Amino acid sequence: MVIKQRIGLFGGSFNPVHNGHISLALASKKELKLKKVIFIPAALPPHKKTVCLAPKKHRLNMIKIALKKHAFFEISRFELKRKRSTYTYQTVQYFIKKYPKKELFLIIGSDSLRELNTWKKPEFLLKKCSIVVGKRGKIPVSTPLIGNRRILRIKESIPPVSSSYIRYQAGNKRSIRGLVPKNVERYILKNSLYSK
Repeated sequence: MVIKQRIGLFGGSFNPVHNGHISLALASKKELKLKKVIFIPAALPPHKKTVCLAPKKHRLNMIKIALKKHAFFEISRFELKRKRSTYTYQTVQYFIKKYPKKELFLIIGSDSLRELNTWKKPEFLLKKCSIVVGKRGKIPVSTPLIGNRRILRIKESIPPVSSSYIRYQAGNKRSIRGLVPKNVERYILKNSLYSK
């Protein structure tokens, strides 16, 4: 029996990318023996249309900086190149075509898992890939779909960091040290991102 290589897909607005994202990606790679994890920044997240996003180029640059030390992390511009909102099932369809012989794992936080039933075509996601869930803060890993064998929990504890809190801190000229990689912190300050 041929064992398929495993690839992690990690989408999000990454506004900004932070230590929680990095920890979840690292834990997923380690626990599930993933060959690589692909970060997929969103252009226009369907579920976050009211959130003020930093320009694409800045979010992309911050991810590049944050992932520089990790050779097994990659970045996909698939969603950024599209001029409209991209649903997760469309992104998964793209990677199924790109990696037809690989096993795909969709990485999300427990906050996203709670809303999985409201996503477009959740049954497609559960059929085509395994869903890897990391517990975020006090949000439990629970959903009506939790009994599904395609939903996998990450055992390692993930730092309770949120992008919205980082934006609030940066916008009020407060420290974000320890919440994002040091080089990302410098980038945010240098470019006055999230300043009011």
